[in-house]
Amino acid sequence: MTFVTAIATLLLSQSLTNNEYATIQGELIYPSDYTPAQKVCAEDIFTKKEYCMETRQEQRSYQLQLPPKTYFVFALACSESYEKDIVCQDEYLEKRAYYTDHVICGFTAECGQITTGTPIPVKVEPGANILKIDPQNWYSK
Repeated sequence: MTFVTAIATLLLSQSLTNNEYATIQGELIYPSDYTPAQKVCAEDIFTKKEYCMETRQEQRSYQLQLPPKTYFVFALACSESYEKDIVCQDEYLEKRAYYTDHVICGFTAECGQITTGTPIPVKVEPGANILKIDPQNWYSK
């Protein structure tokens, strides 16, 4: 790495720490009698690059810092159950729970008639703190 490249990389990383990142946060659920450890990801809708974090079993919320872009947000459940406060020590299931219009609607019977269940793009602006991005639709497309 040249000196100029090193300086450019340092300046870029410093600029991204000065309110260039945003935070999204939300609540987690699972259709069971317990909430398994989950991996919550934000997938850039254009590049498909994922930014993820892991939760512990029975953790019902998450917080994820992201660079400004537009994302689809989803959760994956751990394939095995572990003791409370343990992150997944196994594989994650392939089924994704997305943040969808069903989540916003409230999962009522009427929601199936007025919503599509498709993921909602979440636009992340620099320095924002975006609440209620709940990847809870375990029945999404």
